[in-house]
Amino acid sequence: MHSHSVVSPVSKYSALVANLDAETLSYVSDIVLSPPNSDKYHTLSQRLITQFSDSETQKIKKLLTDLQLGDEKPSHLLRKMKELSNGQLQDDFLQSLWLQRMPPHIQTVLSASSEPLDKLAIIADKVSEVVGASSTICAATTVSPPSQSSSCSVQPTMDSLARQIQELSIQVAELTRERNSSRHQRYSSDRRRSHSRSRSVNKGSGICYYHRRYKEQARKCVSPCAFVQKRVSSVIAGMAEPLKHTSRLFLLDRKSGQKFLIDSGSEICVIPPSPTMNKSPQSNFSLYAANNTKIPAYSMVRKELNLGLRRPFI
Repeated sequence: MHSHSVVSPVSKYSALVANLDAETLSYVSDIVLSPPNSDKYHTLSQRLITQFSDSETQKIKKLLTDLQLGDEKPSHLLRKMKELSNGQLQDDFLQSLWLQRMPPHIQTVLSASSEPLDKLAIIADKVSEVVGASSTICAATTVSPPSQSSSCSVQPTMDSLARQIQELSIQVAELTRERNSSRHQRYSSDRRRSHSRSRSVNKGSGICYYHRRYKEQARKCVSPCAFVQKRVSSVIAGMAEPLKHTSRLFLLDRKSGQKFLIDSGSEICVIPPSPTMNKSPQSNFSLYAANNTKIPAYSMVRKELNLGLRRPFI
């Protein structure tokens, strides 16, 4: 008994000889009866390959002329042709050879399809199963020339299938084109709307989109914007309408949307009152406008400003 784990050349040679039948032994009897002193396994295996394997010329000849569909499925024939070609032939050429061996009704259906070769083989199998019986009857009645009235009913069926496949292909292409066009138009419209919204300023009020929508909670501002100036002018009575263009330097608090004047030389900074501040009692400290109008003050406010710098300011 030989072990299943055959490692040495001598063991592999003995196992190979033990598994050869009588007919095969007749082709290598000279080696078995008088084995060489070395490389016995290699010599025997090469003789078997030479005797029983097809040459490249024989494979190509069988691929081009000998292989026929017969009673096999179209996919089985394609598999055999691929094995013989051994990856040396391109799919287009192999598909042409394979289609030549298909019945006319299958060729009619497959000619309208652009599917890969393997999927064409699956379609051919299904068509062959559906119309196999009718195709056999047509082939058996070719002894006498058939009249037009008694011709096989398979051809109209195949023509109908071919038309349906072609119509489906056109519909799929049209739907794909419409979907891509609709997606492009929707994307372009969204971009134009976003661009217009972010840059538009209400000409009647002079307030940008962000302050018009988010009021005091706006974190962005598009210049020119009169939102901050409008709040200040509603508190300080008697002051002139603020200029929309000024050479003074302001910094914007991104948290509240308020603008603060930089390096004005003032002693205090006036902050417009909020609804919560209006409920607080007035302070004893008062301000006066240029026309001597009294401006009520409520309290001192501690604010944390986000000026877009590295740290917040108190």
